[in-house]
Amino acid sequence: MKSEVNTILTFGNGEKWLVAAVTNYQGKEYCYLVKVNDNEDDFLDDYKIVETEIKGGNRYMHKVEDNTILNIVSILLLPEAKAYIAHPENF
Repeated sequence: MKSEVNTILTFGNGEKWLVAAVTNYQGKEYCYLVKVNDNEDDFLDDYKIVETEIKGGNRYMHKVEDNTILNIVSILLLPEAKAYIAHPENF
């Protein structure tokens, strides 16, 4: 179950996040998420990089806290995320 760019995720706390970029590093999937408003039509000034984990058919996302991993996957994710944010109509 791969994460898809241009997908809105609603977390348990009701926050909505857009998947702006996806990459794989060392056999794990990482996503660049951008927070969106309740109407899902505007980006908010909040983002996070998460690691995706599949357990029992459910997808879990954990914020990346390890600075070494964060630095590496940021380099992989940022070009696609910036392109998406600048021109979402292209995705």
